[in-house]
Amino acid sequence: MMLQLVLHTLYLFGIVRLCDAGFSCTSTDSNEHSCTRDVILAIDATSNMATKENIRAEFDFIENWIIPRLDIRKGFVSVGMTTYGTGSTTIYDFNCNRNQICDNMEKLWNNVDIESANNVPLSR
Repeated sequence: MMLQLVLHTLYLFGIVRLCDAGFSCTSTDSNEHSCTRDVILAIDATSNMATKENIRAEFDFIENWIIPRLDIRKGFVSVGMTTYGTGSTTIYDFNCNRNQICDNMEKLWNNVDIESANNVPLSR
């Protein structure tokens, strides 16, 4: 019973923390602990997304929810990114400068062309 109460409390604490919408792409790191890693963000810009608004929503989610929660700093987390399904741009370098990462997101967005998007089949 006590274990169940503790688990529910931790779950609710996690939900409250996730629902804090005060982040943006350039927000400072909110993590206290990190390990060294490279992160690749692959953004779906295929015709499966149906509209440019859906693709923009995906970009907004990454900019406002994922990037602010990464402990981006030299020697810890570096971010590389690409889109797939259109005349895509790939940002080949792994970057640990938050402002540059946000600029790279906008470069990728500016190259999205839903009219030329193709359908990428799911693979195993």
